[in-house]
Amino acid sequence: MKKICLYFAEGFLKSGVSVGGSSDYHKILDENRLTGQQIRSLVFGRKIIGLEGMIERSNDGRLIYRGFITGSDQGQSWIENDLLCDQWQERYGGHKICYPVFRNPEGNPENKDEYLYITDLKIFPFSTLD
Repeated sequence: MKKICLYFAEGFLKSGVSVGGSSDYHKILDENRLTGQQIRSLVFGRKIIGLEGMIERSNDGRLIYRGFITGSDQGQSWIENDLLCDQWQERYGGHKICYPVFRNPEGNPENKDEYLYITDLKIFPFSTLD
């Protein structure tokens, strides 16, 4: 399955179709997927930053989002079956969302893409701040 997805992505790029304004794509591999404990250590009690904003998670899972373009929001976060789950007051209509988190071996802090979380909407690159 990995080879099929890789061939599909390479063909997509060769066709000249724009992928969000970038010719890069993320290589999502099982060996880079974080466990629930790794996710907890990475994001709880810390701040993360991505291209859309900053999220601060307390050790007990309280969330604060500060968007660079959109406003701010608050919510709750927890780990469920090796997935990071969030429930915001306003974002995503207040619905619970759970998603896997991956290490991005090609990412770096300057690009804010050392890690990736994947929702049904898109791939969100991010890095930790502290």
